[in-house]
Amino acid sequence: MSSPAAEDRQSVILLGASNLTMGWKPVLKALQSTVPGPLDIRVSLGMGRSYVDWSSFWLRRLPGIVDCGLWDSLPSAGARPPLVLVTDLGNDIVYMHDPDRIFQAVTECIQRIQHWRPDAKIVLTGLPLCALRPVDTLRFVIARTILFPRCLMPFKEILNKAETLDEMVQKYAADNHFPFVIPQAEWYRADPIHVIAPLREKVFRQFFSHWKTVVPATVEARTLPRAGLPSSAVKTFAGFECKSEQPVFNSPELVVSAW
Repeated sequence: MSSPAAEDRQSVILLGASNLTMGWKPVLKALQSTVPGPLDIRVSLGMGRSYVDWSSFWLRRLPGIVDCGLWDSLPSAGARPPLVLVTDLGNDIVYMHDPDRIFQAVTECIQRIQHWRPDAKIVLTGLPLCALRPVDTLRFVIARTILFPRCLMPFKEILNKAETLDEMVQKYAADNHFPFVIPQAEWYRADPIHVIAPLREKVFRQFFSHWKTVVPATVEARTLPRAGLPSSAVKTFAGFECKSEQPVFNSPELVVSAW
């Protein structure tokens, strides 16, 4: 079967970190039920991913989203408005970046998308403040030690910065008429930053519903190919540079590249 031309594919841009990574399969299921295909998905994701700068998760390092190769990969054609999700905004707080710097990196990503395609449909999600505020000291120390072992910032300072950043992003979304999704307490359990597995597909469908796309009834039952978690084009592992040719998955129904 011949592949559709680039201009016939629906461009989907997903920017995020661990929730996109842990929820990759639910993301694909949510897309197949909410977005008409064929799809061209370009993602920047990864556990502990930063918008601002290179970030580490155990032995693996990835470039900051604002400086990754995604921006040089954007397609020059496309009949339909690109669909964009910007999520997982909080990691840079524990990397000691101020809310102003994080906000600058996030909005620069959005401005690049708008410069590329002014018709892009952009959805932003807030920080999980509803799950963070009730966290007790023991839970916080355990989560910080496992997820961000180099961070020694007190919980109160992290929460204050998270609230400041969330307020800035929410105002920016309102000023630019972007849908802004506020996380709900029932999405989380002991882990205050990751949506629980049984709800991931439902939560991503909620995010994607704000694009207001319509899947024709004749294709509602379609199933996207099984594309595994994509490997980023550039990363380091144990100090060694690793490169992955993109796209990492290519079929008539689905193309996936990761940056």
